[in-house]
Amino acid sequence: MIQTSSNIQEFPNLLPKILKKHVEMLKIVNTFNESFKFMSLIQLVMSTMIFFTMLFSIQMYEKQFEMHIAFSAALLQLIFVCVFGEILRSESEAIFDNLYQTNWYELSVKEQKVILMIMMNSTNPISIKAGGMYDINLMTLVQQYQGFTGCQTSGTMALKSHYTAS
Repeated sequence: MIQTSSNIQEFPNLLPKILKKHVEMLKIVNTFNESFKFMSLIQLVMSTMIFFTMLFSIQMYEKQFEMHIAFSAALLQLIFVCVFGEILRSESEAIFDNLYQTNWYELSVKEQKVILMIMMNSTNPISIKAGGMYDINLMTLVQQYQGFTGCQTSGTMALKSHYTAS
């Protein structure tokens, strides 16, 4: 991190290199999102369908331990993707704060402009998107879990009412 203006004098090309790397990183993430947006959307939809199916199967066959293992494996696969997306998002959000906490006011106007450009770019957090629409992060995982538990509760109530009515 840049703490003093003396660090900048020691490395005069540091800020332009940082800006260039930041722009390259943004291009890489945009290329990644464009390349995998359809695949990530399919994965999210299929994971949701698999979870609903497995929850129904677990309710029907509570004693079968294999169903719980399969559900845990499917959940773990989604957790890895969501954690990666969360790390990417949180690290990109930290760029602004880290730059602001530097002694930017001791720098030259030209260097302050470079920092300002990086800060302006970092106001939009970088994230992995499913289908180019939905951010994949821990909030996505929580929302799916809430949807699963809501469906599980309503499904259990429907099954119980069906079996008690018969």
